[in-house]
Amino acid sequence: MVWEKKLSEISISERMLDDKKGQLEKSKILVETRKEKISQIRREIAETEMLIREGEEKIPKGFKEKMKKLDSDIINLEKQKAVIEREIKSLEEKEKSAVVSKKLYENTEKSLAELREKKEKLELLVGKKQDIENKYQEALHSIQEMQSIRAVIIDESKTARDILSNIKDMKKCPKCRQDITEAHRIRLENDEREKLRRNEEKLKKIDDELLAINKKMLSAKEELESIRKAELDKNTLDANILNLEKRMVELKQEPSIEDIEKQKSQAIELLKSSTGILEKTIEERKSLEGIKKIDDELNKSRISLAASRSLLVAEEKEIKTLENNIRQLSSEISALDEKIKDKENVQKELARLNSELESIEAGYLENTKVHASLQTEAKMLETEITLLSNELKELDIKKKKLDEIREVSNWIDTVFLSIIDNIEKHVLISVYSEFNELFQEWFSMLIDNESMNARLDETFSPVIEQNASEIPVEHISGGEKTACALAYRLALNTVINDIISTIKTKDIIMLDEPTEGFSSEQLDKIREILDQLDMKQVIIVSHEPKIESFVQNIIKVSKNENGSVVE
Repeated sequence: MVWEKKLSEISISERMLDDKKGQLEKSKILVETRKEKISQIRREIAETEMLIREGEEKIPKGFKEKMKKLDSDIINLEKQKAVIEREIKSLEEKEKSAVVSKKLYENTEKSLAELREKKEKLELLVGKKQDIENKYQEALHSIQEMQSIRAVIIDESKTARDILSNIKDMKKCPKCRQDITEAHRIRLENDEREKLRRNEEKLKKIDDELLAINKKMLSAKEELESIRKAELDKNTLDANILNLEKRMVELKQEPSIEDIEKQKSQAIELLKSSTGILEKTIEERKSLEGIKKIDDELNKSRISLAASRSLLVAEEKEIKTLENNIRQLSSEISALDEKIKDKENVQKELARLNSELESIEAGYLENTKVHASLQTEAKMLETEITLLSNELKELDIKKKKLDEIREVSNWIDTVFLSIIDNIEKHVLISVYSEFNELFQEWFSMLIDNESMNARLDETFSPVIEQNASEIPVEHISGGEKTACALAYRLALNTVINDIISTIKTKDIIMLDEPTEGFSSEQLDKIREILDQLDMKQVIIVSHEPKIESFVQNIIKVSKNENGSVVE
């Protein structure tokens, strides 16, 4: 067995030798190809270098620096031109503003003169204030004196009237306290009447004077009011005059139209000069465009030259690698040749071993019976092995099925359930609006309470609200709970029937104790809801006697000891 193994190894070495020789030939061909390519690259490099030298001779010295300077000058001149143009535009705006400012200055000057004139008139009016106040006080004093005199006259007249009214019954004179005679009585009466007449004339004269003084006082009061108003107006005028004077100072400080026009003329001249220089610079640069094209071509040639040199270095490096491979392959071929030289010795030794094997086989024939017994046992073992193999195959099949089941299970866990969950969410979202509207509609029909509302949350759970506050369902009354449950079941039944078209029981509905805790009014609402549902058949299980008036057929069931019995 050892020698056969060696012989097999030698055969493998022979095949490897052939492969290595083939690789060696291919490497030698590649080396020749690379060398030809390198020669071509070197020729191209030489041609490119010659073209570059010729091109460089055509470009004058300092060309690049001159081009850079011209480009820089053009950029700077264009910037300078733009700055001047902006300055001219700014001066034009200032010129417009100066015209407006001049007009505004003239108007302000005119307004200021008017205000000053008005101020002078007000000051004259305010200057009369003291005289008018003095006159007003004098008039007031006169009125007070005249009113005092008037009061005295009125008292005298009153006394005279009293005397006249009592004169017939008087026994003593009220003036001299003497006994009064008839002649004295007549004289006294005439005196008192004359006094009354004179007093009336005095009162009339005083009233006329008071009226005239009141008119003067009213006029003075009006004049004083005008003066007080004028004083206020004067303060406002002073403030306005001060503001206008400040504005005139500001307007006077602004540049004049003449100065702006002068600056504008200078800027226009500077713009013309800059434009001329820019045009000359651009013309000079255009004259160098031909040389620039040559320079651009030279740059391309230099880039191509650098690429060719890089390629040359890479090819030379590749040739070195191939030469190293050739040397390595040659070394490996030599080693394989040495290994193959032992082939004849191995073959001789193998022949000797075969001879020994034949003698052994002769001895083997003598043991045929033993061999037959062993064969029988071997067949039995083979049968057992076959059975075990079949079992293993069956187990492999079962294992594959189990792996498939696990894959399906894993797919269901990781993919299918997620898809179902998404489908369920989309379906629930699509039916949520209809479900919620139906639930709210039937709940509001069953619960006649405007302060109480019901809706569904995102998990389709009922939410009860009263006076804008949520109430847990477990805290509402029994009748309200029943109404909530019935509205939910009716809404759910309608939505399911709308979604699943294959349902065969759409026209039938069964309700078990739907009215527990309902009032009489709520029971009447049940009739309205049943009419609205418009079902062909409705089956209701209930202990409520009033329900019997809603249906066409009644089946009564009673309980006894043995169970339920239909009556």
